[in-house]
Amino acid sequence: MPFRHLLGPWSGARTAQALWTRFGALAACLSAATPAPAENIVYPAGAGVFNVRDARFGARGDGKTDDTAAIRKALAEGLWQHRVVYLPRGTYLVSDTLRWNDGRQNNTRGWGPWLQLQGQSRTGTVIKLKDRAPGFGDAGAPRPVVQTGSGGSHGNKQYTEGEGNEAFENHIRNLTVDVGAGNPGAVGIDYQASNVGAMRHVSIRSSDPRGAGYCGVSLTRRDNGPGLLKDVSVDGFRFGVRTGQEIAQFVLEDVTLAGQGEAGVWVRDSVLAVRKLTSRNSVPAVRVSGVALLVLLDSQLLGGAGGGAAAVEAEGNEARLFLRRLRTQGYAASVTSRGQADKRTAIRQWLSDAPFGPSARAGAAPPPLDLPVRETPVFEDSNPRNWADAGAPSGSDDTRAVQAAMDSGKATVYFRHGTYRLRDTITVPAHVRRVLGVGTQLDAPERLPGGRPMFRVAGGTAKGLTIFDRFTCGARGGFLVEHASPRAVVLRDILPFDAMVYRNRAGAGPLFIEDVSGAGYRFDHPTRVWARQWNFEGAGEPKVVNNGATIWALGWKHEGHETLIENRSGGRMELLGGFAYTFGVDPQKPAFVNEDASLALSFAGTTYAGEAGFFRVLVRDTRGGRTREFRRADAFGRGAAASVPLYVSVTPSPPRPAP
Repeated sequence: MPFRHLLGPWSGARTAQALWTRFGALAACLSAATPAPAENIVYPAGAGVFNVRDARFGARGDGKTDDTAAIRKALAEGLWQHRVVYLPRGTYLVSDTLRWNDGRQNNTRGWGPWLQLQGQSRTGTVIKLKDRAPGFGDAGAPRPVVQTGSGGSHGNKQYTEGEGNEAFENHIRNLTVDVGAGNPGAVGIDYQASNVGAMRHVSIRSSDPRGAGYCGVSLTRRDNGPGLLKDVSVDGFRFGVRTGQEIAQFVLEDVTLAGQGEAGVWVRDSVLAVRKLTSRNSVPAVRVSGVALLVLLDSQLLGGAGGGAAAVEAEGNEARLFLRRLRTQGYAASVTSRGQADKRTAIRQWLSDAPFGPSARAGAAPPPLDLPVRETPVFEDSNPRNWADAGAPSGSDDTRAVQAAMDSGKATVYFRHGTYRLRDTITVPAHVRRVLGVGTQLDAPERLPGGRPMFRVAGGTAKGLTIFDRFTCGARGGFLVEHASPRAVVLRDILPFDAMVYRNRAGAGPLFIEDVSGAGYRFDHPTRVWARQWNFEGAGEPKVVNNGATIWALGWKHEGHETLIENRSGGRMELLGGFAYTFGVDPQKPAFVNEDASLALSFAGTTYAGEAGFFRVLVRDTRGGRTREFRRADAFGRGAAASVPLYVSVTPSPPRPAP
C-alpha cells in the first residue's frame, strides 16, 4: 500500500496549514561553534610537502612582492600528485587567480585534482589580492582568487573550466583569503570537489570599506560535490556561499557569515546540508530556489533590517526545506515559502511540506526521531619531534616499518608523501591518537590473508581516541579499518579504492566520519556513529549494513544502482541532506531496507536515464511482519527522480528487562 494512504491528517491535498510543524520554543540555547584546534601546522623535514617559500618556488610572503607566479608553480607541480602545497605564515600578495592548473593542453586544458593547499595558521597565512586588481573589477564577470579543479580521465569528458566530477581530494586548510579593496568581481574561493574534499579552518574576507566582492565561496560549477566546508567564515561580498547545479551536494558546519549585500547563502537547485550556521546580516541569511533541498539545523540567523525580509526565503514552489532548532532575530519572519510566513523567532522544527512515512504525524512533539549530535573529536600536536615516522616508502613491503612506528610510543604516526604497500594487518595500539597522511596512498598489492583488515584498532579505554586523517587507500576487497577497541575512532578525509571501509567488533567504541568515500560498512554490534559528508558510493551491495547501531549523518551521497542501506535489528538511523545519483535501477530493488528498525531520511535525487533511471522503491519497510513500500510515485518529483524533505519510520524500542 502506498504510504500516502497511511499518513492520516497529512494525506491528500497538502494545505498551507500543513506546512507548519509546531513544536514551540527551543528546548535549549544553540551551542557555540566548535573551536578550531591550536593553529601552528608544521611538517617534518622529508615529509614531501611543497613549501612555497623554498628556492624551488620562490614565494616571499612579505605582503609586498607579487607571489602569484611562485604559488602557481607549486600548484602546477603538485597537481595529480596528492601533494601538500604549504604556505608558512605571511601575507602572499597575488594579482591573478591561483588555479589548480598546470597549463597542459589535454582534454581538461590543464586542470586537475589531488592537491591540498595548507596554511600554517588561519590568521597568520593570508593570500591577499592586490587592491583594484585588473580583471576583478566587473561584478558581471566574477573572477576567483583561488580556484580548484577537476580531472577528466574517464570517458570523453570535455571539462575546460575546471568543472567536473573528478575533483578528488581537493583540500584547503588553515588560511585566509582576502580579496582586497576595489575588486567587486572577486570570488574568494571557487571550490570544486568530488567524493572527498574539504575546506577547514578558512576565513574569506573583503577588506573593501563597502565589502565589495561577488561571492566568498562559489560552488556553482557543473557536477560539483560532494564536499565539506567546516569552520569557515565569510565577511563581506554580495553572497557568502552560492550553489547552482542540480548535480551537487555539500555539507556546511560551523560556518559564520557577516556583511553580505544580497544573501548569506544562495542555494539554487542543489542539495545543501547545514548545521551550526551563524549569520549576522541585514539581508536574508539563506535564499533557496529551483529544485533545491535545504536541511538547516542548530543555527542562529541574527540581524535583519525589517522591511519584510525573512531569515530564510524560499522562492518558487519546488524548493524543499527541513529546518530544526532555528533561532532568528531582527527579521520580519523566520521563514517565507509559497506565500506563507512564519514569524516565530525560535523554531523547533519546520517543514516546507508534510513528512512522509508511517511515523509522520501532524503536530508531533517531540519529533519522532531526533538523535543527539556529538561534535567530532580533534587532536593536534604541532611539534613534529613528538611524531613517529613510518619511513620512506620502500616500493615493496612497508608492513614492518609501519608497525614499528605504531609501536614507538608516540601519539602521532605520520606517513610521508608516496605509496606504502602493506602485506599484513597493522595494529594501532592505544597510545596512538592520530594516524596522519601527508599526501599518502596506502595499498595492499593483494587481498590480505584470511580476510584481515588493513588496520586494526585494539586496546585502550572508552576515554581514548584514534584519528585517521587524509589517506587514499586500496585494500583489495578487504576492510580498511576493523574497530575492536572501546576508544573512539575518527575517519577524516579518506578516499578508499577497491576496499570496504569499516567493520566493528563487540564492545567497539563510537565512530566519527568526516569527508569519507567508499562503500562497505558493517555495524554488526551496537555502537554510536556520527557522520558528516558521508559518500558511500563504490562497489558492493548494500553500501551500509546496520544491525543495531545508532547512526546520525549530515550530508550523504550515493551513486549507482545498488541498494544503499539495510537497517535491521532495532538500528536507528537519521540520514539528513542526502543526494542519490542513479543511471538505471532494477524496478524491484529498494534504495533503503528497514526491518524492525527506525529510519529518518531527507534526500533528493537526479537521473538522466528517464523513468527507469531512478529507484521505483525508495523504502521497503517491514514492521512486525508487515511490509510496506514507499515508492517514488509517492514522493515529490525532481525530474525523473524524487525529492523527500522528510521520511520517518520509527519502531518502538523493546521494553527493558526489570532490574
